[in-house]
Amino acid sequence: MIRDRLVYKTALSLVTIATSGAIRLIFSVLVGRVFGAPLLGHVNVIVSTAVFATLLCSPGLGQSVARQMATRGLDAEQPAGRSLLAWATAWHHAVCLAVAVVTAVLVPADGWGERAIALALTFGYGCYTFYKAVLYGVDLVRQYAALELAWDVLFLAALVTVVVTGARPWVLAPMALVYLGFAAGAHLVLFARSTPGDAPPRERATDLRHGLLAFAAVTTVGTASSAGFLQLSQLFAARAEAGHGSGLFAAAMTLVTPAYLLPRAMSVVLFPAMARAAGRQDRDSVRRQLTIGTQVLAAGLLPLFALVAMVATPLLSGIYGGSFAGGAPVLVVMIWATWVSIASVPAVNALSSDPGRAYLVPAAASVAGFLVGLALWLSVGTSITMVAWGYLAGSLVQSAVPMVEAWRRHSGPGPWTALRMVAMATAGLLVALQLTSRSTATQVLAGVVAAVVAAAVMAPELRALARFRRVEPVG
Repeated sequence: MIRDRLVYKTALSLVTIATSGAIRLIFSVLVGRVFGAPLLGHVNVIVSTAVFATLLCSPGLGQSVARQMATRGLDAEQPAGRSLLAWATAWHHAVCLAVAVVTAVLVPADGWGERAIALALTFGYGCYTFYKAVLYGVDLVRQYAALELAWDVLFLAALVTVVVTGARPWVLAPMALVYLGFAAGAHLVLFARSTPGDAPPRERATDLRHGLLAFAAVTTVGTASSAGFLQLSQLFAARAEAGHGSGLFAAAMTLVTPAYLLPRAMSVVLFPAMARAAGRQDRDSVRRQLTIGTQVLAAGLLPLFALVAMVATPLLSGIYGGSFAGGAPVLVVMIWATWVSIASVPAVNALSSDPGRAYLVPAAASVAGFLVGLALWLSVGTSITMVAWGYLAGSLVQSAVPMVEAWRRHSGPGPWTALRMVAMATAGLLVALQLTSRSTATQVLAGVVAAVVAAAVMAPELRALARFRRVEPVG
């Protein structure tokens, strides 16, 4: 039914992730408006470096634990599940702390005080992403939501205090605080459920750990090459245009972040759900989740992206101030690169949740796309706009390969659907770039027209989505 556990958990995840995204947006806007574009660019470089560093150890291991628990039907109260969680958590914290120390030394920070905050931010964010994946893997969604909302409120209060007092050196402290606090709470929630019991047989424990590490290694490479790709774009933007230009890129990058809210909410729910379905060989359930997810993210969001891309200039000026209007071309390219990225989320989940080796496909595509973007950044990335184009090119590779493979394996949407989506997105990109210097009225009118046209182009998929009334129960 439409109100089954899958829909409920997706909605709950959307609320919590939207709150988290809104807090990050408020952070960016306050720093940009109060302290200016150069400081916004500086702190965003530190945040991007910290996030990229944690991608080398945290999300892959967290997703691997979630996958292993889901496909093998384990929970935190079983000896095998409890042993696996404790072992993975200990290893994660040790590796993440080492990564955080190295990051604090290498990050372009102003003084040892800021380096200490960078260390806390890196370790806290790594633990945050690890525990979030694990909580979903063992079906503790409500506990995750409660922790997320509570600590986001504290983050906002601490941030406002820093801004009001003008304490520039402490701008990143609230972010480090919220991630460390979430991690501490998640650890208590997760292991408070554990009760003493017999340890699993040595052979069983070894088998679980080997399976976990193999998937974690591949997923880490893929995640660092995909999610890390976005974070590195900020570093290359600062390299191309330091100071004000870096701040413009940071503003554009922050404004596209809310577009990832629904995909992230669906991903954290769909991944364990698909893993459970794949574990019991229920290919029909995987196919339905893949189809519905693609209709929502790729087709359903296309009109919205067409509208937003057309109003890039007034969007930047209205939120950050007139001095940020020059970043409009960057925002347009990043908007469509974001659409390309999120369209493939259901396909990546379908391949990654497969008990076999299908998870190698999105990992390989992520590496290939990252290399394409990196090559463009190193060769022609001499401006923040060219950095954005490099990100778009790499994102195309990272998304197209898993979508084609997942659709082939699970009989997903056909080539006619893909052709219409690509044609509409290409036209939207080219037209929006021509409008960045036009009047606000012209851009708004073009946005409305673009949204209507996109909805008409994707009408078959939107009608199919509107007719959807049933979701296969999962659990």
